[in-house]
Amino acid sequence: MSTFAAIYDFEGQIEAAFKAFLEEAELTANDADVVAFQKARPRVNVLFQTGAALEHMVQTYDNVYRHDIFSGTLVLEVITNARTSDENLRHKQYRAKVRNQMAKARQDNIELANLRLLYVNPDGSTTPAIDPENGVEESQLSFAIRFGIKSEAWPTNAEDAGEPAEEEP
Repeated sequence: MSTFAAIYDFEGQIEAAFKAFLEEAELTANDADVVAFQKARPRVNVLFQTGAALEHMVQTYDNVYRHDIFSGTLVLEVITNARTSDENLRHKQYRAKVRNQMAKARQDNIELANLRLLYVNPDGSTTPAIDPENGVEESQLSFAIRFGIKSEAWPTNAEDAGEPAEEEP
């Protein structure tokens, strides 16, 4: 069981889980803490954009009906040096390594504390970019995701929810 704040931190949970999943393939990955990895190349920046809540809802201890299934987009920014044709080839190889690992992404091999992965589209779109002034080549890979909140994650009382207790009048 978790607090509502921990449950609803979709971006933090999903970014951290996919960062760990990419690191299993010996890829340098980072999530929202970009500063420490800003200069490391090649690397993959992991970003998650929460989409719409889907139809399904659950009633929580406080008698509030809450959505518990959502959609979103996982964006992987593959960043390498872009100075020579040899390094350009390296970008293509690194991007292919990221795609290969994402082809293995299934709901049963991505560890999430409060969420369960329902669907990952392994064939996302790609947007390439080259920034010669900064010596960077980047490809943004996008993947559609559906996920739900685990039933056991919902708090069962105000204290567990991380909410202040209501005072009696």
